[in-house]
Amino acid sequence: ITERKDSSKQKQYSSQPPSPCWLCGEWHFKKFCPYKDHRCSKCHRKGHKETRCKGKLHRRHAPKLYSRKYKSRVLTNKIMVAHTSTQHSSRRKYVTIKVNGRRTRLQLDTASDITLISRATWKHIGEPPV
Repeated sequence: ITERKDSSKQKQYSSQPPSPCWLCGEWHFKKFCPYKDHRCSKCHRKGHKETRCKGKLHRRHAPKLYSRKYKSRVLTNKIMVAHTSTQHSSRRKYVTIKVNGRRTRLQLDTASDITLISRATWKHIGEPPV
């Protein structure tokens, strides 16, 4: 008599984790981390190494990166040139608008803070100064 196991019910584990261990930053699963029982010398909590510490004691001595006061924004015109290519045109939404009297088809992105156009579109709308 032999015992058969249904292989579809068995969990498949990868030998490589999807992200670094959050206890130490190395590439292994948390359950294999050598720091899971380590006591941090900065916050005195167990389970992470000092360089990954987010405890109160560590924060007190860390330099402040952000100010709570709001500062006025200075708006400047900057141009950055980048190139990307994708194959997802079927899911995109487009609108046709008039810019400088020229009908122009643009991709609609309601979550974007900026609008980018191609060099060809820039020339099509009359090469306005940037």
